[in-house]
Amino acid sequence: MKAKGVMGSAERGELTWQQTWISELLRRDGEDIDQLGTRPVLFALPGDVTDDVLRRRFRELVAREAALQITCIQDRPGGYVMYTPAAEPPLRRESAGSSEELRRLCLDFAGPLFDRASGEPLWRALIVEHPDVRGNPARSLCAVFDYHISDGTSLHNFRDAVVTGSSATTGPENGPYREWVGWQRREYPPNAAEVVTKASEFWRRYLDGVVPDQPTVFPFAVAPDGPLSGRVCSLNTRLAVTVPMLRSAGSRLKSSPFLVVLAGLASSIGRVAGVTDTVLRTNSNGRPNGYAGTFGAFADILPVRVRHESLSDPHQALRAARNGWMGVLPHLTTPFEYTMQLCGEPDAAKRRLGYPQVLFNFMPLPVGVQALEPGTTEYPGQLGTFQFMIMTAETGGVYLKCEFDPERFAADEVRAFIGQLEDALGELTGLTEPTGLTV
Repeated sequence: MKAKGVMGSAERGELTWQQTWISELLRRDGEDIDQLGTRPVLFALPGDVTDDVLRRRFRELVAREAALQITCIQDRPGGYVMYTPAAEPPLRRESAGSSEELRRLCLDFAGPLFDRASGEPLWRALIVEHPDVRGNPARSLCAVFDYHISDGTSLHNFRDAVVTGSSATTGPENGPYREWVGWQRREYPPNAAEVVTKASEFWRRYLDGVVPDQPTVFPFAVAPDGPLSGRVCSLNTRLAVTVPMLRSAGSRLKSSPFLVVLAGLASSIGRVAGVTDTVLRTNSNGRPNGYAGTFGAFADILPVRVRHESLSDPHQALRAARNGWMGVLPHLTTPFEYTMQLCGEPDAAKRRLGYPQVLFNFMPLPVGVQALEPGTTEYPGQLGTFQFMIMTAETGGVYLKCEFDPERFAADEVRAFIGQLEDALGELTGLTEPTGLTV
């Protein structure tokens, strides 16, 4: 189907699971959809990337990457997207007199949300001329994308394509975005509970009666009778373990650094909450083979079940985490809402206003972590999960950003829980003396 849009011939396409259900997920968690905002990226432009080179690479990207051609999204069940292949890359120019002015300019540029019914591209780019740290002329690019068309991997791919032009042609990792949309809808049909698939059989067996958004009841948590507070507490900590220690432990324990940290968190939950079975919400890049370089909002959430009668023992928790993760590995592309329709509960919205689920995100790529300062801050927002984001820095440091609703948890008690996490990681990496059985 074709329609006439403000920027030329537009083609109608189907929504992905992520585009259709992200709003529903946040509403279920009691959160505000607008808090997702936009996804910005800022990077320095090499001297050989002139304005003409930049425009040419933008046009090549738009011609190849259908997600960058999206000019309209009706994000509801039965909705649609509109693609405008001839859309001109939305590029502007500004100048800044200092690094601080550059930062403010980019924050202002990234702030406004996109109008998804305007017929305009759902991304924008800004070239900024400014002095570098030595006072020499420099240029940076600030690009901003609607969260419906991009994810973290996409931002890395975009930066590489702009800076080096390395992704300016198709390749084995650049499968067509619209081809993936069709694959996802066939692999995970919208009437999830009615059609038997390999994925539906797996998740019903894997969760075995446990809901995908299973909350964790900590003894220091409060289940408020009502909506979220409208505030988010962010607690930043540099952990005692280092990247080399995680890698060494992973090699010794036949696990990845991701699994080592996941096991440490699961063990801490077992110790503090007194449970032997927990379901954590983890982030997945959601990309099947052949789409690692494709631009789009592939990222999603996976429920990972970790259970062991001695879950509080970090080494037994590692065994359970490894088993739980190996089980979901063939199903990393499963949309979270698909799993919720299969295994969720009808009263999930009411229950989500109670105790939160733990969300775990491990970021192995050192992006912007050098600026993560230890401390506690608060900002306006609605957060319905108990979030643990582990980030690594180029210097080898490992950082934790823990975020939560301060009316559900007290910061001092969260710090004590983080102490338990550090103890568990210390046992797994050999930083402290082990207290449990080894794998």
